[in-house]
Amino acid sequence: MQVLLFEDLVLHTEAVMRAVCATTGLTFDPVLLRPTYNSIPVLSDSSFEPSTGVDANVTRRYAAALDPEQTAVVERLGTALYAEAASRYSLRAGGFAASTTLGGVAEVQAPS
Repeated sequence: MQVLLFEDLVLHTEAVMRAVCATTGLTFDPVLLRPTYNSIPVLSDSSFEPSTGVDANVTRRYAAALDPEQTAVVERLGTALYAEAASRYSLRAGGFAASTTLGGVAEVQAPS
């Protein structure tokens, strides 16, 4: 089982979508790099400012709502829960190395 991290999808859309296609046996097409409905670009489904395309800012929105202490608690608890789930279900993050901080990616390399 693989886990696709939201941050990876948003920040590294092409690499992630190519890996998804390779894993599932689908042919990659550039249309996978932008939100569409029947190949027609669509606005984001968000309570924030609507946008077209992939908005990388969504990975940092928590920073406006949480103070540094709250962020540290979420990171500590979230990292522990992710580690527990990863261990229990033998999860791996789709071949992408993700950091343990909210919205961060330490390095991203497509699976070989």
